[in-house]
Amino acid sequence: MQLLGNYQSTLSSSYYQQLVTLLQQAIQAGDFGGGQVFDQAALVALQKQAQNFSTLPQPSAGQVVTDESFNNPFTLLAAQFTALLNESNAFATQMAALLSVLGKDTALVDQLLAEADLQTWASTIPAVTGATPIMWDFGVGYGPIAPLSLTGIWTDPATSATYPNNPTLSSNLATVLLPGLTATASGLTCPQNIATVPVNNLTWTYTTGNAQVEVLNQDSWTKLTLLEPQPLINFSSTPSVTPAASPFVVTGTSNLGSLPVYIQTSFVGRQRHTTASATNGTTISLSPYRVDTDEVFVFVGYGTTKQQLLSSATDYTVDQYGNFTPITLAAAATTVDIFFEEEFPAYQCSVDQVNWSPLLMLDPARPYPDGATSFPPIAWSMDSKGNLALPVTDELGTPTGMYIEIGSAAPTQAYLLQAVGQASPNTVGATALLEIDFAQLSYLTVLRVTPFTTFPMILTKVEIQGITTNTRQTVWSGSTPIDQPTALHLDQIMGINPLVSKVFLTFYQPNYSLKQQTVTPPDALRLNVMSQLQAVLPFNARNVVPPPAVVYTGAQYEFGVADVSGEAWTASSGVFVSGPNRFVGIPELIRFDAVSTDGISNATYTGTYVPPNLINKIPSAQNSSGSLAHMMSGESLAMSEDTSGGPVDFYLCFQAFDNTGTVIKQNLTGYLLPTGGSGQCFSFTYPFINGWSIGSGALSQIDHVDFYIKIVHRSSSAVAQHYMLQVTGQ
Repeated sequence: MQLLGNYQSTLSSSYYQQLVTLLQQAIQAGDFGGGQVFDQAALVALQKQAQNFSTLPQPSAGQVVTDESFNNPFTLLAAQFTALLNESNAFATQMAALLSVLGKDTALVDQLLAEADLQTWASTIPAVTGATPIMWDFGVGYGPIAPLSLTGIWTDPATSATYPNNPTLSSNLATVLLPGLTATASGLTCPQNIATVPVNNLTWTYTTGNAQVEVLNQDSWTKLTLLEPQPLINFSSTPSVTPAASPFVVTGTSNLGSLPVYIQTSFVGRQRHTTASATNGTTISLSPYRVDTDEVFVFVGYGTTKQQLLSSATDYTVDQYGNFTPITLAAAATTVDIFFEEEFPAYQCSVDQVNWSPLLMLDPARPYPDGATSFPPIAWSMDSKGNLALPVTDELGTPTGMYIEIGSAAPTQAYLLQAVGQASPNTVGATALLEIDFAQLSYLTVLRVTPFTTFPMILTKVEIQGITTNTRQTVWSGSTPIDQPTALHLDQIMGINPLVSKVFLTFYQPNYSLKQQTVTPPDALRLNVMSQLQAVLPFNARNVVPPPAVVYTGAQYEFGVADVSGEAWTASSGVFVSGPNRFVGIPELIRFDAVSTDGISNATYTGTYVPPNLINKIPSAQNSSGSLAHMMSGESLAMSEDTSGGPVDFYLCFQAFDNTGTVIKQNLTGYLLPTGGSGQCFSFTYPFINGWSIGSGALSQIDHVDFYIKIVHRSSSAVAQHYMLQVTGQ
């Protein structure tokens, strides 16, 4: 609706017409003096009252006459309901037109994506210099189709059977069908006789938490909406800290999401007292941090009557790094008490970098500075070693769930750290399980679904169940977006159609939209009508209070599928011919590349597995049988790599025309394009026109050539995706 423009409501005008109709009926009945005493001002007032439904308008005959019968509230309610009905019908008509436009736009988007995929694939194929590229992606559509009247082209060269029918276009979940593929493959499938099995019930299973839930079901479609108070993001216990190389360790899970918290470290002086056994000439380290040499006091016999204060000038030396060395002690291993001031690391936290939290020392045993006068409570935590760790807070001192401590190395400078919570992999978003219960137990080939959500869902698992619950098994698992109508193959493991009573689809939705939803009670409309009706009745029937609306705000996650059905496919043989693709001039060199995928083990029709991006490529012309130069001269070159029996066979057919449009040469049976090669070129004169060498009269008469690509499916689950033909001219 927003993309296609605003809906122009006709509610007010329709309501006004209903009121005018009532007025005219009253005038015809003789009210208002036959209309003579109903002035224009009253009509204008009536029109203004019809602009909203908050009150029941009461038209009058200006200042002259008031017809009490026209003020009947039931009559006015009927006018309102008629206007609402007209509005509903008008909206439904316009909505159908808007949905039609939206559907066409959606189809165009899918076609553009398929075309972009084709261009991306084509860019990986070696380009033939001077060649005209002819390519098509069946995800876009059929493309040009050869006429059925073209005799011989609709024949399978391997079986000589003629099939004047076209295969169907569908989107198959290739990850279910082909090992190693993790995305859907859109393209041309073989003709199928399809028996549809309807759905009996659709049930969602999900974890609600604090979410508001809305589930809508009808026949073959269902939608699940979860409105969470906050986006569903689980953060790891190891936040991202910048700069990464610092002597501080920040751990814990941030409750601020991805909002960064800044930590400013500094050094603050504090008093220390230590007792040590000292010997002349032996250095004692007082602290790993800087020490104020003017604030060092050393006592011998501290706390006794023989207490003696040593002099820093003659009795010991101390430097700013905390190295204390006695000089004049009376005996070895003398107990000394040392009082000193060290510059100990401290920190403050902030989110806005303007206001900062109260200063805390990075010492769990003494977290408050010496000069502190207020002592706010501290939300302690334990580190991996079981020691106390100090919290990272916001500027108000509120804990964020992260904690900071000094690492193995003592800091020597101040740092400004940025700590940000990191989302854990695969824990962002909501997950829901859709249970599809079929109306009858059936042998199914595929489950067909069409997504309808604002953001595409990610399919992570497909499970099937037979008669009993213990037969439930996984037929596919992975991660692929479902963004278009898709057929999920269920016959991958067994190779045949399994007996299915239920299918379970696990969806993952990482995307959300911020919404504010207003929820009213189920009987809100009835109570509102009764409240308005009570306002115009001459007596108090009952005290009706309009229901209050409840407003929910949060992150909305959507799951939805439509056109859900099970299908049993019975493959039938068929031929599809793409073309004509016209080349103007005399063709010289040709290169053909194509991609197809299959859902059954290749062992049934070829020896080894062939990756989908290597299927059906032309083998090298430079082999033991000859060279590219020989092929250009028109000599027959035996291609020992020519093979058939793959999932899809591609045949190259042509019709050559002179300048009058007369066919002078054709090959409608087609040349089988071999598989498993390197994808290089071959000459137009071979293999089509043996003995028709360059320079002969017949070849020189060619004005243009129509090329056709004949596609024959040899596997029931094969999908032909796209092809490219490169042709050079003489």
